Amino acid sequence: MASNKRGGHLDKPTRNHLSALDRLIEEQFNASQPIQPDEFTMAQISNQLASQGKKLGRSALSSRMNQLLADGVVTMRKASVNGRQANIFRFV
Repeated sequence: MASNKRGGHLDKPTRNHLSALDRLIEEQFNASQPIQPDEFTMAQISNQLASQGKKLGRSALSSRMNQLLADGVVTMRKASVNGRQANIFRFV
């Protein structure tokens, strides 16, 4: 019974499990948020480039966005845009 009184100290697997639940809740909350004015999708980038007369393939654009993510220049979240799940990007 004495061990039950130490509720403030969780073992590592329990802390990891709770951290994963916290991340899931945060992701679900972020997914329900509408796209903000400073956020954009790859489709919007593609459309902007096309309107400027520049052509960049989907795989090249995806590769460039992945590189920007890896470099920490942009952040990404998933959200619903027009009823479909999309990656939403924001410059840091």
